Amino acid sequence: MNEKVIEEIANQLGIAVDQASQFLVQIIPRYAGLQVLDYGIWAVATLILVVVAAVVVKIGFEKYEECDYSYEEEMWFWIIGISLVVGAFATAGFLCFAQQVAGWLLFPDAKVMEMVLSAVG
Repeated sequence: MNEKVIEEIANQLGIAVDQASQFLVQIIPRYAGLQVLDYGIWAVATLILVVVAAVVVKIGFEKYEECDYSYEEEMWFWIIGISLVVGAFATAGFLCFAQQVAGWLLFPDAKVMEMVLSAVG
């Protein structure tokens, strides 16, 4: 290959890289918006689950104090316990999803790089 051919190939590769970088500049904000929407929906869903679990625990404590049969006490005990466990897992999920939403909103470029690096390695 002569020098002109190598120069032409380098120019063509440079143009392709420039076009790809311009494409990424347009796509990253849209992709970040989709990720915010995705994680935001999950964050709201887990927050609703936390609120429902808290309401069930509150009602459960009120009913537990009112009941006078051992069967009812045991039933409300299990309802309260299960609601507390569900609420704890929902709280952890909410914190995880809220962190992802904040990351995609504040640092979309860094989150894309994190995603690319986790896919490679």
